[in-house]
Amino acid sequence: YKELQNQIKEVIRAVKTYHTSMTIYAETQVDVAEAIADLADAGPLKPYAGYLTTTPTQKDINDYDDNNYVDDKKDTNKINNKKEKGATVVDGEDEQVISQKSYWYYHDDAANRMAAYTDKYEEFIVNYAIDWEKKIQETAFPGIKEAETLRRNVDHYEQKVKNMSHSTNQTLAKGRTVDPKMARKLGRNEEKYHIVQEKYTYFVADMCTLLAELTDRAWKDLHPLLMKMVQFDKTTSSDRVKALRDLWEMADALEQMGDRNGGFHADALLNDIEEELHFNKKYLGEALDADEDSYDYETGDEKYDAKDDGENYEKDNRDA
Repeated sequence: YKELQNQIKEVIRAVKTYHTSMTIYAETQVDVAEAIADLADAGPLKPYAGYLTTTPTQKDINDYDDNNYVDDKKDTNKINNKKEKGATVVDGEDEQVISQKSYWYYHDDAANRMAAYTDKYEEFIVNYAIDWEKKIQETAFPGIKEAETLRRNVDHYEQKVKNMSHSTNQTLAKGRTVDPKMARKLGRNEEKYHIVQEKYTYFVADMCTLLAELTDRAWKDLHPLLMKMVQFDKTTSSDRVKALRDLWEMADALEQMGDRNGGFHADALLNDIEEELHFNKKYLGEALDADEDSYDYETGDEKYDAKDDGENYEKDNRDA
């Protein structure tokens, strides 16, 4: 029974931790998606990652003409047909049409769904485990408490009888006569001792039967919990599979977008940044080595010595 209690407590701890982690995971997913959406919202990647919850309007499409999102020479009827079907148009070509979910929309929608799922998880799984433990305790605890009380009574009368018997034996060993009152008192306590001992024995036997039944039927009480867990995983997994289809489609569209722009490779792009920064630093160094003593800035008539104040020059150059 103690082992069953410990195992149920571990289940409660685990499902509570999982419930909390799901909530945190959904929130952090949205945080990441929002950070990406802020970066992408004003550029060509907006249809893929921006704050889009519906298909683009004609104004949205026109705004992206310069970025080759829609070619006026292409069949606009084809694009409008795609829009009516609930697609986000990112190019006039068929293969460049992705679902209306942007990366942000996917995670925002997933977080909303997860919020509903976590509520159900708490209601049908976490609370069930807590109620299971509570019912077991309510059933077993009164009996365990009574058994402990009976055991203390048995110990009390057992010790009392031992002490009185020891005193009587000492009296007899000295050749003296035992006081009749003491003998009667010893007899009464021996009788009480046998009564409480018998009561304790029968009660503990019944209590052990009850605890055995609680532990033996534990698999039946576990069955609904396991069933709810399987149903929960089945439902959430189905949602993930559906969402993955959208992400696969988005990944294909992003890959094609990269191919149309000469290919985007992370290492190569970062190397380009490094090379560009190297060029700018070299150019800045040449400017600082020029024979000019000072530079005028738009902030006023104040002048700075470029050699002694290169950081300010570089900052203002970046601002410009």
